Amino acid sequence: FRLSAPQRSCSKRAPSPSSCVLPLMFGPNANSGTVAYDQTVCGTSFAAPQVSGLALNLIDWARREQSSFLDSNPGLLHAILLTMADGQEEPGGISPLASGSNVWGAGRLRARMWNEAGLDAPWTFRAGSVCVAHNETVLIPIDGTPRPDMNTIKAAIYWYDVRHETGGAIDKINLALGRVDGGLIRASNAVTTNYEFVIARDGYGGTDDIDTSQSEMWITGVDVTADNAGCGTNKMLVYYAFIAEDADRDDAEGPALSVVERE
Repeated sequence: FRLSAPQRSCSKRAPSPSSCVLPLMFGPNANSGTVAYDQTVCGTSFAAPQVSGLALNLIDWARREQSSFLDSNPGLLHAILLTMADGQEEPGGISPLASGSNVWGAGRLRARMWNEAGLDAPWTFRAGSVCVAHNETVLIPIDGTPRPDMNTIKAAIYWYDVRHETGGAIDKINLALGRVDGGLIRASNAVTTNYEFVIARDGYGGTDDIDTSQSEMWITGVDVTADNAGCGTNKMLVYYAFIAEDADRDDAEGPALSVVERE
């Protein structure tokens, strides 16, 4: 997909960054067989099928490659879909703090296969769910093996709070990437929504020397009062996903830079 154009003025926007209808990600516009973000014909009728089609592809991939069933686990599907966003808000303005944008969501759609063809070796991925209590931080290790060339991490969490549907105050879960020694790599935006998203890359914005064997997802419960998420009292069920890979795009079997830009 072309990433060179600004968002069209006719695109759907949420009322505010704390809105319960916050966009998940930003899909491309399409017209006359072309795919772009800047066609003259515009609307969510073009963009929505791109993202929903990706969801179906992910469901098919999970059944064939992972022996799992994402169609019966929409929360996990949401978390994995978020790793398909690029964190970019405007052309040339990549933002690892893109979580919570009422205009861009987690960024533009950039579908990736979680295999040798879709990720730049060395790479790893993981997806799952955890129960998170109020004031609790759950640690999810990125990788247990030192891999000097694995220098980019993209992580996301998603949770469903039934109070979204009633207009009540919803639970807040924070996401950050950190080191096992307690040092912060990068944190997601703290906005009241139902997902968080963060990208960290060697050398970007002061994020240097990422060692994935010493890196973790930090998932922290803030003002968690849910009792009906299947986790007990004052606990929320949180779905998470991450990919970690090389950013050089020099893997013979992986994506070329001309096809998949660096995050």
